[in-house]
Amino acid sequence: MTQPTGTHDQPKIQLTVQPPHPVAKVQDSSPERIMAYRHQIGFTGEAPYVYGYFQNLPGFGPLSALSQAYFDLSLEKDGLLVLGLDLHSQFTGENGFIPFAEMTRVQVKNHGLTYFLIIETISGKLKATVTKFIWRQPWQRTNARIIVEHLTKLG
Repeated sequence: MTQPTGTHDQPKIQLTVQPPHPVAKVQDSSPERIMAYRHQIGFTGEAPYVYGYFQNLPGFGPLSALSQAYFDLSLEKDGLLVLGLDLHSQFTGENGFIPFAEMTRVQVKNHGLTYFLIIETISGKLKATVTKFIWRQPWQRTNARIIVEHLTKLG
């Protein structure tokens, strides 16, 4: 299994950063744009990431500032970086970080083409859905498996 190599000395709970200017008809959920944006907010190195959406968001501690339910989730060495997206897969600038140290319980349910993630922290419970397949995004399946394997070990 590939280990996450991203580094960030002191993760912040909320990482609100002006997103890069969108390019017409280009989604921010491309490998190049995700890596560039991660670097812009202080996360370096390679890290597997996936596209997904939240099933419940309001009032969840470290991510309560996010107004959208869609995200790119990046597996960092010390937690999960959540990059907020709008309905058109453009970065919103509303981001969050969930340190592994604050996770009290992690459940992963495998349902066909979808993973359901339930992450409990000292701030509350978060439910998210990550699909295994996205048309023309071959990295989604591989990265979903890597992230799920890592989270399952935290269980």
